[in-house]
Amino acid sequence: IVHRDIKPDNVLISKTGYLYLVDFGLARIGRLTREQLTKTGQALGTLQYMALEQMGSAKTVDARADLYSVGMLMFDLLEEVEDWHPYMADILCAEGLKMTKPMAPPLARFVEHLAAPRLVDRYQSAEHALSQLLAVRQTVGL
Repeated sequence: IVHRDIKPDNVLISKTGYLYLVDFGLARIGRLTREQLTKTGQALGTLQYMALEQMGSAKTVDARADLYSVGMLMFDLLEEVEDWHPYMADILCAEGLKMTKPMAPPLARFVEHLAAPRLVDRYQSAEHALSQLLAVRQTVGL
């Protein structure tokens, strides 16, 4: 499943601390898509959390677009973004965003790698990203 719209509004936190991803209205399962929602080449999602390749065509993205969105969500939370406007030029020009708040360097590198604008620079699978996050967690004691 490729969600294609991971953003704060679509992540719920239970009273026991579990995260739930909701609103699968733009999701794609394998090659099956909701054709009635998209026209050829139409982008779907929320701009500040959307991978660049998704801006070209939401139909061709894979799970790496969701990894990018998770990275941007983490950037948003850790940097305490209140206004995305100062970041939009860097996002749209594929410059990538750098963490500036004080935090453990391995965590900053993880988020930057997760939200890398170019597919080749991004984690290539959720399994790889998870293994790296677990390594960061062990390194910094999260």
